[in-house]
Amino acid sequence: MTRDGDARDTRTSAADVAQGLLALLPALVLAWPSGGPVEHDFAPRSTGFGLAALLALPGIALFLVRRAAPTVRGSWLLLAPVLATAAWLAFGDPVDPFEATRATVGWALVLATLLLGAASDPATLARGAAFVGLLAAFSGYAAPHAGALGNSGATSEAATLGAAAGALLVLRDRGAWRVLGAAAFAAFVVHAARAPVLAGGVALAVALVFTALARLGRQRVAASVLAAAATLAVLVPFVSQGASADREPGRTDARETSAVDTSPASGVGVRAAILASSARMLAAHPLAGVGPGQFPAEFPPYRDAREIEASSHGRLQAAETEVEHAHDDWIQPALELGLVAGLLWVAFLATIAWGAWRALRSDDAHRAALGAGLLALLVHALARAPISSNAASATLCAAAAGALLVRRDAGSPAFARRFVAIASVLWIVLLAPRAWSLVRHGFALHPLADERVDDPERRERAIRKAADCAPDSVLVRSLEARLAEAHGEPPGQIAARWESVLALRPHRVEALVQFATASARSGDLAGARAALRDALELDPGNPPALQNLATIECQAGELAEGLAHLDRIPAARAPDAEWLQGLAARLALRGLDVESAALTARGDPTRTGLTPEERYARARELRAAGRDELADGWEARAHRAWADQHAAAARWNEAVRSLRQDLRLCLERPGTDPVRVRLALAAALHAAGRTEEARQQLASSPSSPTARDRSSLPAWTREPLAALDRP
Repeated sequence: MTRDGDARDTRTSAADVAQGLLALLPALVLAWPSGGPVEHDFAPRSTGFGLAALLALPGIALFLVRRAAPTVRGSWLLLAPVLATAAWLAFGDPVDPFEATRATVGWALVLATLLLGAASDPATLARGAAFVGLLAAFSGYAAPHAGALGNSGATSEAATLGAAAGALLVLRDRGAWRVLGAAAFAAFVVHAARAPVLAGGVALAVALVFTALARLGRQRVAASVLAAAATLAVLVPFVSQGASADREPGRTDARETSAVDTSPASGVGVRAAILASSARMLAAHPLAGVGPGQFPAEFPPYRDAREIEASSHGRLQAAETEVEHAHDDWIQPALELGLVAGLLWVAFLATIAWGAWRALRSDDAHRAALGAGLLALLVHALARAPISSNAASATLCAAAAGALLVRRDAGSPAFARRFVAIASVLWIVLLAPRAWSLVRHGFALHPLADERVDDPERRERAIRKAADCAPDSVLVRSLEARLAEAHGEPPGQIAARWESVLALRPHRVEALVQFATASARSGDLAGARAALRDALELDPGNPPALQNLATIECQAGELAEGLAHLDRIPAARAPDAEWLQGLAARLALRGLDVESAALTARGDPTRTGLTPEERYARARELRAAGRDELADGWEARAHRAWADQHAAAARWNEAVRSLRQDLRLCLERPGTDPVRVRLALAAALHAAGRTEEARQQLASSPSSPTARDRSSLPAWTREPLAALDRP
């Protein structure tokens, strides 16, 4: 194994080359264009880390056969987050065990790949990283530019190290390797411009500027070329992203995280807001953090409302936004594992940065190329999460860091060092079954991403298969709940399914809203109200939560509060006239005439103040068009208005007939108890001299009328109802 990074030592064993190739294997497979394993994956983070861990096994086998035990500077710092993760799993209780498994596999993979890189040939790693970067960037050319990793940002992360290394290979390698380096750099710039991804361009530019500074005193021409390349790397994607700022916001990549915005300024603002929210979460959990992989489960209560609005493009984006990570790998471990582990991790990254700077100033072209790539990735980690959330870039970073931080003067390995090295790589072997479950879970869901598959049964089988692989997956439980909704299962069962999602993600807004909807349909209005209020505490402007809570309050007769919730809905997602008319009809069929009239006025002001005959004519129009619920609502309100006219003329039997027609229409809706219609009918019956029938009508109501119900009735009902109240 070569320990000397200087240009005078040209000895490279075949084992070192093979070790380097196997260390690159996970990133190579994940970044493969046209049909990569996670390109259309529903859970690319977990599938990626699981697959990378399995692909690392051949390299680990060679490492063990060689009995390698390299000494890596600062590796003891990396043990801090690894041990903190182990302690959490042993003594803690992560709320989301699936994500805890992913994070554990991720840390084991980074540690193992660090050692594999330390036992590898730097030239093989540098050239191989450039090749991987070329593949990743090339995979992102086709629209929507998501690339091999299913997300334009993740694809650019996987290409960043190779692009920076490629720029150095152009200047300091030889022959065809220069061509490879130029291709990797150019492909990255084109991808960054087409996607566009500004963070990758900035990271590459910063790395090249530092490289130019490192070579300034020795190679002025090379430094000038690097400075020009840095300008190109940042200018092209910046101009491209600025030009695309006026594109339709809803056309962003479906798998992009919530912190993606269409303008550079907005993207920076979102990142800053997430950073501030992360600081609040860290202040609340400074010692042990929230647990490995638990950031997405625990972060929502700390989110800033303005960041949510920006992330959803002012609510133009219909899908719920969720922040999966802090978008900053320098602070992510502190948030999940506590301050001590986080600070030691930062010290390890600083050690990598120092090793990269030293490599840039050395005469070894390949170590310098790896140094440039590492600096680019470390800068990228300030605005994304290429190490904790992207298996391809994480393995590239760890392997390159191992090659630069390995001690060149280490003699024969001591027993203790060999034991630690073997234990570190065997950890990923022990986690292989868990890694396999992550892969099977992701692969099982692939049919759901294939637009050509229009077979409901096949999709159901895919969800059930994924559930067998990972029953604790939030994604699977959410898909099962939506499947239950599609099948029309009883509302109580649907609510129970969404409750199982909330068991893993108690602060997930989508699950709270859907749970509330199912609870309301099953008659649990108190539970629905509580869930929606919890959702609005997390996301005060959430349109579905506001809309559903407005519906519940209006149905409960709390008109002012219901209308206030509707007023809070952002204009971009305000309910349309069709929805308002539908709610007005449902309120009418509950006997809530005042509330129905208010919603009608909002949905279609031209329909206010209609006579009973005009209401009945409107009902006939709607019924002819097949819109029975709206028709029933208008017809019920017509009979109600006729009853008022009859009562005003003391035609009590005619009023009774109209109200019976009104009641019949209301009772055709399951689960509806039109208390106010029953009260009005009882009043009309008493006024007609049919007191016994009136009392029977009151007794038949399953609900007790409230003071609000009585006060909402026409004035003519008060005296008869007062008489009925007297014994």
